[in-house]
Amino acid sequence: VASLKPGLDNLAFDSRGRLFVTSMTDNGVYLVDKTTGAAKTIVEGKLAIPTDLAVITEGGKETVHVADVFSYRTVDGASGAVADVLRVHGDTHAYPLGISVGPRHVLLSSWFSNTVEKVDRRTNKKVATLADFAAPVDALEGSDGSLYVAEMASGNLVKVGPDGKQRSVIAKDLRLPIAMAQGAGNMIYITEHAAGAVISFDLGSGARKVVADGLAGPEGIDV
Repeated sequence: VASLKPGLDNLAFDSRGRLFVTSMTDNGVYLVDKTTGAAKTIVEGKLAIPTDLAVITEGGKETVHVADVFSYRTVDGASGAVADVLRVHGDTHAYPLGISVGPRHVLLSSWFSNTVEKVDRRTNKKVATLADFAAPVDALEGSDGSLYVAEMASGNLVKVGPDGKQRSVIAKDLRLPIAMAQGAGNMIYITEHAAGAVISFDLGSGARKVVADGLAGPEGIDV
């Protein structure tokens, strides 16, 4: 009958027999002509459900990278223009909930699908999907290509080798980790939602320290 962009999730007919289709990816409602297949936009949003973001500046241009649950999008920091990179049920079958920008890859983490996806920063193409994590909520990429994944369900910080195959637990008993941020050198910062704290963790020595506490369920963090 008609072809629209990936991310459709429902449809309905009104009393006049007109066909309306909704898109979870675009937060949209469309009127579809059943004869020609043409679609008219009734309402549409620029973002759907943004849950995490990362901001980078390159060549004087600021770009906001957004985990939008049903897509991975970028926003031009100057103009506000929104661009699709990956769309659920089209380019990916995971639901991006956490995002970070590393030296070579954008990392999309999803506790819903228990995956971490790697997107090449140069080509904007998905190059790997790492599965079987315990509710991964955030991930960081090291300079050597290693990944560090915070698992909400296990309370572990998992190191994944550059080849994506070797995994090891480098920190245990994190108190409901939610987000991470890269600090100076080997230092990273992790929010612990259940403890109401932010800790620092040295990836080299394994030393950890509470740098802020008494918080009410901390989630996002940036340094």
